[in-house]
Amino acid sequence: MFDRMTTAIGYIRVSTGEQPTSADVQEAAIRRECERRGWILVDTVRDLGESRRKTDRPGLAYALARMARSDADVMVSAALDRVGCSSKHLAQLHTAAMSEGWQLLFLDHPGLDMSTPHGRFEAEVRCASANLEVALISQRTREALAELRAQGKRTGLPGVHEQAELSTRIKAMSAGGMSTHAICNVLNSEGIPTVRGGKVWRPSALQVILGYRRPSQRRAAGAGGV
Repeated sequence: MFDRMTTAIGYIRVSTGEQPTSADVQEAAIRRECERRGWILVDTVRDLGESRRKTDRPGLAYALARMARSDADVMVSAALDRVGCSSKHLAQLHTAAMSEGWQLLFLDHPGLDMSTPHGRFEAEVRCASANLEVALISQRTREALAELRAQGKRTGLPGVHEQAELSTRIKAMSAGGMSTHAICNVLNSEGIPTVRGGKVWRPSALQVILGYRRPSQRRAAGAGGV
């Protein structure tokens, strides 16, 4: 299918709540496979804090646009469910690959051929298995939280104002003239989790810390009067 001059783009996705090192583990696996096959890895693209159920991920859209421009021959992912959220989504990606002249490679399913009924069935089973795993984890989490609440124990994460050092640092950066986007970039680059345990900071997450309060509809209506 490929020759030794094949070029590749690696695609990496990390869900909200996963360890940041997951992205590095995926990239290392992609690099090893490309080296083993003698391929040229021209780039790696990452989606951080993105659910597999979301099809319009910015990193995936960028990678697919580059594949459509023939920037590489194959898009490589560490696992099928890092790319596709359903058998339908995977079939759509396969159709695009076939029409545009490139290939998809999943390291956990290297022989998957979505052009065959067997391949499509295998993808459907893999997606269903992943969905079941997520549902079971969610169920176990709800049961554990319910048990903690029954025991009168706290189940929520601490609020940002209970994280005094982080709150003080963010306020200091803002007072020093940094925009909320710049502050988020610093926190993300350092791998600091959000107050809810996420991996990606966004400007909206800083509003409470910086004292922003959305005006009430009543106040907004009164401001418009004469």
